[in-house]
Amino acid sequence: REELADIVGRAGLEPAVDPSNTDMRYDRVRAREALATLDWIDPQQVARTAQLLQDAEDTVDDAVSHAFIDCVYREGGTVWFHPGHSRLVEIESVLRILREFGSKASRSSVERMVERLRTGKTASLGGVTARRAWHHDGPRSQTDAWRFEREPPRNQG
Repeated sequence: REELADIVGRAGLEPAVDPSNTDMRYDRVRAREALATLDWIDPQQVARTAQLLQDAEDTVDDAVSHAFIDCVYREGGTVWFHPGHSRLVEIESVLRILREFGSKASRSSVERMVERLRTGKTASLGGVTARRAWHHDGPRSQTDAWRFEREPPRNQG
């Protein structure tokens, strides 16, 4: 931070100062203070690790996008997903499918749903029911898939 302020100052500009950056009521400020006292943490290595984590997230996003394009089929109010991917790609794909239905389910709930589907069980989450079924994806072919539909209305009797 001081290095950036020096560069800005040498350019003849007034550096912006955000008073919340030194306000100990904020977790981020307390975390920064604690990290500064740890001599075994290399800030440049932390930055490199953060970049690698961003690269990993981008890779997962690409894999999910490809799975979504290649393995998600919409037929009326039904969405079919052809599983067989890594657990993470399946979780993220199912999360996207649920969002299409308007569900705001948490990732941890979706993880439990995927585990149920992987073991052949039915699962309901956020107003959507999913189950394993044969998807007729061609005149003479069918694929073991997960079928997603809106939950039927519940009896109010």
